[in-house]
Amino acid sequence: MKTYELTYIIPSSVTTEDTATVMREVDSFIQSKEGVILKSENTAAQTLAYPIKKNSSGYFCRRTYVV
Repeated sequence: MKTYELTYIIPSSVTTEDTATVMREVDSFIQSKEGVILKSENTAAQTLAYPIKKNSSGYFCRRTYVV
């Protein structure tokens, strides 16, 4: 089995309920592809080094999983 790491950024303009929904959708997608999540890390909103699509801060989410 190979170990993968996925890091994604959710804009800080998204509400906390929607942030939780996005994280659940990503987790369910990984599990639907027979992946097993080994480690899950979420951070508070952080300032980005440079704007991405006009967003200057966001929530960093990291998942480590095996398939």
